[in-house]
Amino acid sequence: MKKRQPSGKDLPVRNDLLRALLNSEYKHVSPKLQQVDLKLGEIIYQADQRIDYVYFPETAVVAMMDTVEDGGTVEVGIIGHEGMVGINIFLGCLVTPDKAIVQISGSAMRMKTSDLRKELRFGSPLQRL
Repeated sequence: MKKRQPSGKDLPVRNDLLRALLNSEYKHVSPKLQQVDLKLGEIIYQADQRIDYVYFPETAVVAMMDTVEDGGTVEVGIIGHEGMVGINIFLGCLVTPDKAIVQISGSAMRMKTSDLRKELRFGSPLQRL
């Protein structure tokens, strides 16, 4: 995962959840967001791993995979620019039961889980979305 340095210009918001925030709400959370490049096949989370960051895909697409009894895997969800990877944080979980793997390379905004949890305690608009 390659971190990008922010430019001096305002970048367009390319994730639907983040774009749905009011301008003032986005300005409040934007300092906590970092743009990253996700590569094809990159594993964002392993199953039963602590969630350190949540991701708001922009052009990347991430698949959520579950392990079945025989040890194989099955895709249980796909997340693109319309969603967020790490939704279990909203349910109070710190660990994910799924593996998250990048299916299409691209960019995403990420936020530390600790920052998102602080936002949720104070009724962040992200929780509403």
